[in-house]
Amino acid sequence: MSINKYILILLFSLSVTKIFADNGYSKLDKADSLFTKQKYTKALNIYEDIFQNYQQFTPRMLVKMSFIHESMGNYSRALYLLNLYNDVSPNRKVLEKLEQLASQNNLSGYDFTDFEYFLLMYYKYYDQIIIVLLLLGAIATIYVLAKRKIKSNIIRIRAVAVILYLFGVFYLIQYHPFQKGIVNKSNSLLMSSPSAASTVLSVLNEGNRLQILDKKDIWYKVSWQNQNAYIREGSLLIMNH
Repeated sequence: MSINKYILILLFSLSVTKIFADNGYSKLDKADSLFTKQKYTKALNIYEDIFQNYQQFTPRMLVKMSFIHESMGNYSRALYLLNLYNDVSPNRKVLEKLEQLASQNNLSGYDFTDFEYFLLMYYKYYDQIIIVLLLLGAIATIYVLAKRKIKSNIIRIRAVAVILYLFGVFYLIQYHPFQKGIVNKSNSLLMSSPSAASTVLSVLNEGNRLQILDKKDIWYKVSWQNQNAYIREGSLLIMNH
């Protein structure tokens, strides 16, 4: 998640009633009121308007949207919103809900583990972690440069270690090694290579979650049942984790 997105989320949380003013009333307040009255369809229309047009949300809003989509049978959207909730507010109960909802609908890719929770915390504090790693890299680089005149194998080893460390940090910045995607279309095809003419490996229903390995043109390279496959980008809702 980018720094800009974190800033937008923070600004939304602090001034939500001002941002969504509509004829003197907050759009979000209207939607919450409709939700309380169990007028779910109308509430969802407003929530989706806020989500799509303003590109903003609150954690509670995401939970309510997910509840409505689940009740309507839109499981891929419900799962996507719960995943997004965990991006900004990691919660083990939400992870368990994801696993439960996936299990009830025979969907794969939602195993609840401690590593999954670790990833949530990693992506929540991703920007702060990267800043700290870069600062440590800068300090190590300055140290190695200050000792560059000393001809020592230890200094050389430390210099190589710093270079490898910086490559690792830049890799984390450039790529999301644990990124996942949720299938958002029924009968989505998993192909053996990034081509519509390649062999079909499997046909997936919406809601299944895949680990993303790479991207090539309009194709995502994914991991599915311990093998690599390709799926069109339009068939996935992309998550950080």
